[in-house]
Amino acid sequence: QAASAPVTSGEQEAERQPMDIVCVLDVSGSMQGDKIRQVQDATRFIIEQADPKDRLAIVAFNSNATRVLRLRKMSAEGKNDGNVATMRLQAGGGTSIAAGLDMALSVMERRRQRNKVSAVLLLTDGQDGSTRSRVPELLQRATVANCAIYAFGFGRDHDAALLSEIAEQAQTPFTFVEDTEKIREAFAGAVGGLSSIVAQRVVLTMKCQVPLKTVHTPFPLQQTECEATVTIPDMFALERRDILVEL
Repeated sequence: QAASAPVTSGEQEAERQPMDIVCVLDVSGSMQGDKIRQVQDATRFIIEQADPKDRLAIVAFNSNATRVLRLRKMSAEGKNDGNVATMRLQAGGGTSIAAGLDMALSVMERRRQRNKVSAVLLLTDGQDGSTRSRVPELLQRATVANCAIYAFGFGRDHDAALLSEIAEQAQTPFTFVEDTEKIREAFAGAVGGLSSIVAQRVVLTMKCQVPLKTVHTPFPLQQTECEATVTIPDMFALERRDILVEL
């Protein structure tokens, strides 16, 4: 009897946390043709892979943003509505990444109940001169709403500087997809990574008996003379984080 106990505890550990995901999809004019079809394919793949307890919303943006699917549980009915919304996407117009992120964050902020793992997946192929000044404010809202932002740039014309700036401030990997056919793989990789997250916003507090000289970490840090707090956004299964402290 006792021998079977570790098996059941292992099974419990393997069960992943339910996720809230908002896909923010660029539908500007440059996305016409093959690109938009690849994005639709990638989004339908995410819908297909989702568990019934996961929730998914879709925001499409060009110069403005539209929520084409409210945050829905991925039951058979939810998946069906998600696929229909995805297939209806059409490309045309300008590019405002800020408009897309703004609407995605509104979706996350309005949640009455929050799943343990939350992420915004931002997918764009274009240049956007208007968004840069709004990045700090948008990422501050993401922190408060407790959701990570993952940026995907694809095709040669995307605004790599802007997306890597978003990724750097959000402390998430930025994925460059040169070949549009790899969008599905890139999306799947990110969602696979999210499904192995065991904790988000881990707060490490250190109290010292002697004055703290420096704390070396890329993560957000609050520090007084004898105390420091480090906030680690995502911790994956079996992952270890080291923080170097000088006294």
